[in-house]
Amino acid sequence: MSTENPEKFRPVFHFTSKKNWLNDPNGLVYYKGIYHLFFQYDPHSVHGHQKVWGHAISKDMINWEEIDIALNYDEFQIYSGSGAIDKNDVLGVKCKNNDIMILAYTANLCGQCIAYSNDGGKTFHKHPKNPILPNYGFEDRDPKIFFHENTKKWVMIFYGEHYAKEGRPAYVFFTSENLLDWEY
Repeated sequence: MSTENPEKFRPVFHFTSKKNWLNDPNGLVYYKGIYHLFFQYDPHSVHGHQKVWGHAISKDMINWEEIDIALNYDEFQIYSGSGAIDKNDVLGVKCKNNDIMILAYTANLCGQCIAYSNDGGKTFHKHPKNPILPNYGFEDRDPKIFFHENTKKWVMIFYGEHYAKEGRPAYVFFTSENLLDWEY
């Protein structure tokens, strides 16, 4: 393989990162004519030892532009999750005419967390009340969030290993009115 033009060997139709380790797609959010794709990524190696969320954008879901990392690790690696748009600004962080883009993710060994963008997905801020749901075991992970219009509540579904060990369903449902306080 030639190292002169690595773009020549990347798929044309499917998104791939420009370099290093790439894993789970974690959210496809459509906002103001732009698709935002978030994915697990290791910016430093091909091994996946330092997980963050990469970020790519597209107007047609075929041609993608990889942009800055959306969620960087701090003391916790960023595991899988999802994204959504908070049109009602329940977090109270709205800025100008932008709706709030929400990312729900698992911080390894910490719990389920959220980050938000009030600038259309250019920058993300981890919420200071994280974790919004602490982990009771290593395998509580992969929160998927959405707004349920009929009940006017946010719903989070994730795999809860400790719930399964207690004899409850392994995939658990929580609801919230404010994205911070969750009820089983």
